[in-house]
Amino acid sequence: MGPRGLPDIHEALGRDLGRVVGERHLASSRAHHDEVRAMCGAALAEAGLDVHEQIVTGPFGPGANVIGRIRGSSASARTWVCGAHYDTVRGSPGADDNGVAVAAVLEIARSLGRTRPRDAIELVLWDMEELQTLRAGALLGSAAMARDMAGKRVDVAGVVDLEMIGCCRREPGSQTFPAGFRLLFPDASRRVAAAGARGDFLALVHDRRAAVWAPVLEKSLQDNGIDAVLLEVHGARKLAHALYRSDHAPFWAHGFAAAMLTDTANFRNAHYHGPGDVAATVDLDFAARTTRAVVAALAELADVR
Repeated sequence: MGPRGLPDIHEALGRDLGRVVGERHLASSRAHHDEVRAMCGAALAEAGLDVHEQIVTGPFGPGANVIGRIRGSSASARTWVCGAHYDTVRGSPGADDNGVAVAAVLEIARSLGRTRPRDAIELVLWDMEELQTLRAGALLGSAAMARDMAGKRVDVAGVVDLEMIGCCRREPGSQTFPAGFRLLFPDASRRVAAAGARGDFLALVHDRRAAVWAPVLEKSLQDNGIDAVLLEVHGARKLAHALYRSDHAPFWAHGFAAAMLTDTANFRNAHYHGPGDVAATVDLDFAARTTRAVVAALAELADVR
């Protein structure tokens, strides 16, 4: 078993992104939101996963996490989780945020869905990530999943959150930093600055618990031509608020090892949360290489046979 070739992944991402793109907000665009929700469930099932929805209640009515499970072969199997949020803010078609990552999760399902890993793998499309714009920390979909897994004492080996993976900018000065970044991560800051502050890498943001397996993902990205900058976060949330703004954060809060893979959002992408976040602005080669890397890393971590 191995990842599909880059041309096939590129084509699949473009096709799925074309179906996903468009505002997906429960208050203003529920119809397309629910179309994408149904499409994701059908695609996961077609790939051979056991699919269910986790209903999540929010301020605009019910939504749902769409979860597909690849069963592990071991009776005491741990579970690896990989996911992306599928909702958008109002007024944005959400191609990079987070349509291309949704397409990546569906492609990961096609690549791994009929394999037999030792550990179980859950591929998930989280809802209501963008509602944090109404209330800080309100990552309702991933929070519901993390809370449920903690309550059931699921043995979660790790969580990989794909949060915007389609913006690559190679011009000097295209990468900026959040407040406090240079203080918290001086080595990473110097490294990016020395390379011309180009936005041509992915940030791999992880906690200390994920430090044992984050290098596997880093190496897989490098093997696929993607530079990764590892950022280990611990105990400095007020200074590093931007590094908590996605669906890995609730898993951190419940004590699970988790990482976010991101193109750094508004610190690189000028179309962030705006009407210009359209499919034409997505670098599909960058996203395809990232997807292939995540497939290979998950296959290694979950011990795909």
